[in-house]
Amino acid sequence: MTSRPKMSRLDANFESVIEDEFAYHATKYLKIPSNLIAQYPVTTICGNLRLDFVYTLESGRKVTFECDGKEYHDGSRDEWRDALILGDGLVDRIFRIPGSAIYYHIEDTFFIISKLEPDIFSSRGLMNLNTLASTSAKDFTPRSIQRIGCAYVLPRNRLLPCF
Repeated sequence: MTSRPKMSRLDANFESVIEDEFAYHATKYLKIPSNLIAQYPVTTICGNLRLDFVYTLESGRKVTFECDGKEYHDGSRDEWRDALILGDGLVDRIFRIPGSAIYYHIEDTFFIISKLEPDIFSSRGLMNLNTLASTSAKDFTPRSIQRIGCAYVLPRNRLLPCF
């Protein structure tokens, strides 16, 4: 797969093709694409880390997107890392999105995220996602997921809590 040109609104050097693909689609749906920062640095009690993407809302809330390629991520390590970042209050929510969801189900993925974080999406983005999302994605209901800080967006439109 060839890499798309960098989006001019994002000041980023993406570390993977998955991140490039995510950014390309995110800029189509987000309310303020320039609020999406790639390779966002954070400092925890265990050292310095970088988050794939952080979107900062006007209220100051921070929503993180981690683009997980199978070969670069370890589930237990990622859970520990997410708990550390959330526990230190560095971000307010983390979405872990597998590469397969980015490549094959990106509209469904953003549609599900829009049910949990509607304020980060433009009205046009929400309208387009509602048109493009599959029926199974539209059947998703957030319920208790609203109360947790971290969620994995998995293939087949399942959303599971990290903890």
